[in-house]
Amino acid sequence: MHPGNQEMLTRYIGRDSHKLPLIAPGLKYNKGAGLRMCLEVGAGTAGSFDGMHCELVDTRATKPDAVIWGHNYGIVVNKDSQRFYDEGKRHLFATFEMIALECWRDQAMSCFFVTDDTIMKRFDGSWVYDTTDQPPEKADTIEELAKKMNLDPAALKKTVDEYNAAVNDKEFDLMKLDGKATTGLQVNKTNWATKIEKAPFYGYPMTSNLTFT
Repeated sequence: MHPGNQEMLTRYIGRDSHKLPLIAPGLKYNKGAGLRMCLEVGAGTAGSFDGMHCELVDTRATKPDAVIWGHNYGIVVNKDSQRFYDEGKRHLFATFEMIALECWRDQAMSCFFVTDDTIMKRFDGSWVYDTTDQPPEKADTIEELAKKMNLDPAALKKTVDEYNAAVNDKEFDLMKLDGKATTGLQVNKTNWATKIEKAPFYGYPMTSNLTFT
């Protein structure tokens, strides 16, 4: 583990990994000293040196570890208001790392969570969205929400409308992979695809933070 060592990040992971913000300030002291000492005396190596664990955090937060959990229950879009990942592919803890890695790798380290009043009331007071110290962006229309997050209003409205139109009529069930999915989209959502239609609408601007390697 060496998240605080930019030289080792560049050597073993590359792809601008040294630019990743650290999820907690103390990680800057984790410079891989143990690994370096072992390698210097000729220790053998095995396994993956190019792996890392990232999480999506609120870009507005003033505290560390401001993770926005719960991407399963809305949509996540990039700076062009396009979805890029199946938010309902599997359960939260099977996907939260992978969507963060995708944000880092191919989405310029910037993405946005969007959902509606139905979901936010369902998780009111829950750890799912309360890890950050900032309230969500909130608006009565998708276009207004887009403006608050510096997204193109027409583009986000188009993405939400197309997503809503593609949702099937299966029952929404948080307790299982419910098959409430979309069809016909470039990136479909496999489970928990509830329509984003009840105002007010909510959003969080997010980026990937490095947790460990």
